[in-house]
Amino acid sequence: MPKRVLYSGFKWQKHDDQSGYQHVVPQGSAYVDGAKLLGGRARFRSPLNRINLFLTDLVTAIRGLSYDCVFIFYPEHSVYVSPFILRLAGVKVIYAVHIDETYWFGPSSSVVMKLKRWQTRFVSQFVVLSNVQAPPFRARFKDRVTFIPHGIWHRRNVPLGAGPSSKITIIGDSYRDYDLLIKTTKLFEDMHPEVEFHLVGIDKRRIDGGNAPRNIIVHARLDSEDYYGLIADSEFVFLPLTYAAANNALLEGLSLGVPVFSNDVEGVTDYLPSAAYVVSGPEDLAAVYAKRMTMSEAERRAEQTELKNYSRKHFDWEVIHERIRALCEAL
Repeated sequence: MPKRVLYSGFKWQKHDDQSGYQHVVPQGSAYVDGAKLLGGRARFRSPLNRINLFLTDLVTAIRGLSYDCVFIFYPEHSVYVSPFILRLAGVKVIYAVHIDETYWFGPSSSVVMKLKRWQTRFVSQFVVLSNVQAPPFRARFKDRVTFIPHGIWHRRNVPLGAGPSSKITIIGDSYRDYDLLIKTTKLFEDMHPEVEFHLVGIDKRRIDGGNAPRNIIVHARLDSEDYYGLIADSEFVFLPLTYAAANNALLEGLSLGVPVFSNDVEGVTDYLPSAAYVVSGPEDLAAVYAKRMTMSEAERRAEQTELKNYSRKHFDWEVIHERIRALCEAL
């Protein structure tokens, strides 16, 4: 008989209905959804939000007693006491961890943080979203660590341009290398002045000022149609990173068949199709752009198809659902 699995977490308000890790919950599965509890729409880190996260954990602890396995997919935020309670009852607990190891193992004087870290001893398995996360967890939890990537749905049919584009899109704020971003845009301003860098979800304060390159266009929050349309109109997505775990922007680009390039950060190759999409710096990215301007329409179509197929094979949410089900069965 298949094991009974309860999922626990919430949807970040910054994510649209197609993105975000809440899609790890298969349709029709038992789910403690923090958004449906008191304070579920409260501003992050507000008092009401903190109450909501504690309620999510409390409901998970109570409901989880009727299940064989509980999969908690934002433990950094919504765990306080549930793993201890559940393990006392013989329930297996799985964490999906999103943040780098300093959150879990770095110095902290917070009583709440110490309580969260104490809960890790009751976790049956840690799912890491990139191999760069694995070593510090394996050093402490041995064979209780499994790499399963983030997922993405492949339900959008956004038409892509057949020819070259002078748009390059940069997405996201967390773990972004702003120094590399500025150096890259300034180099392109000199070498390829026709290029426009479209920035989405970027902390504008970190690029404002008299020295900001003129080839930067900063977008306010876009609706889903405009967001995916911008990616589809781009020559490629560029991600200047300082750390690489899961990355929604990377997955969104690949799912549309749009190439994604990144600097050489450990863990990013868990998601990129090959090392050909890793660049060594601004000059290397400029060379990539120049080479792409010579691609034929047939070459572009072939690349789009290859990227979509690669993404669907490795990262489609149905693939991820099956891997997590298999992990629960193995515990």
